[in-house]
Amino acid sequence: MSRKRTISAVAGLLCLASGVAALPQSADERVRAFADCAGRYSAEVEHVWLMGGPARDEIMQRRELFAELVQASLPMAEESGITGRQIIAWRVEAKLAHAALLQSATFAGDDAVSDRADRAARGFVTQCDRLILGA
Repeated sequence: MSRKRTISAVAGLLCLASGVAALPQSADERVRAFADCAGRYSAEVEHVWLMGGPARDEIMQRRELFAELVQASLPMAEESGITGRQIIAWRVEAKLAHAALLQSATFAGDDAVSDRADRAARGFVTQCDRLILGA
């Protein structure tokens, strides 16, 4: 099976297994989703390192999984005109945005602001988890 067909088959299985989140069909949307999730999980790892907390190994494994999915999707994305530089930019932007949510959730002086930030951060991580088989 060609690499393209293998990636498409895996993407289809991920989509079916998740049951909730539809995996983007186009290569550029798929690599963007994976890059965003890799960035979000990078922020989660750093937050756990700083603040402590459970599931550190699991969070690190998720970050690595999404980084691997980005790499696996890269050849098809490049055919669509997406560059490695663009993918890194997406990952960094997602990491910074997610880190800001985690910081607000942890340090905001206003409980309502903290709760909204926490719900938003958890929602984004849940969206990422729905892309993973068995999550």
